[in-house]
Amino acid sequence: MSAAGEQLQRVTQALSVAHKGAVKRAALVLQGEIKKTLSQPGRGRTYKSRGVTSRLARKGTRKRAKQEHVASAPGDPPAVDTGFLRASVVLNPQSDATVHVGPAAKYAAALEYGTVRPKVGIGVRRGPSVNRKHLANVLRKASASRSLVSSVARKGTGRLLPRPFMQRSLDAATPQMTDVIVSDLRAVVVAFRAKGT
Repeated sequence: MSAAGEQLQRVTQALSVAHKGAVKRAALVLQGEIKKTLSQPGRGRTYKSRGVTSRLARKGTRKRAKQEHVASAPGDPPAVDTGFLRASVVLNPQSDATVHVGPAAKYAAALEYGTVRPKVGIGVRRGPSVNRKHLANVLRKASASRSLVSSVARKGTGRLLPRPFMQRSLDAATPQMTDVIVSDLRAVVVAFRAKGT
């Protein structure tokens, strides 16, 4: 093999190694952005929080059991109640170049897409929405319990309007993720130029 061929092989191998690390770092950026989006306070209705109440009851605290929770308004990201959804956001490496990032909570798809279709009227278009069968399939793939999947397939989950957080997080994190990948790969190229090999 010629000297130019060997150099090209070394550069390609170094870029491949740097790409793996850059993808993981970009996935961490997205994970952080999703958690940040899920940390925003709610702007919807206020009610007595079952999550906070049950958590405090287990601790034996009765004084703070009447805490109220401000829910998210439709169209806003879900507001934090127990923090389970935010804590369930995980990285799931599929290969060297692919990492799935998202919540493992079984109800995440219902929050992201909603469970009802909007009514069509003047100025309202019917947008993409999740129907019962699709949501049941999503839950089945997420290893939800059989009773939950069959219940959703039969009668839906109620009237939950979308509270999107994944697409919003991806849109906010994309420039920073791109910068991470480009800077890591650029560093490899600069290092090879500095070596002169």
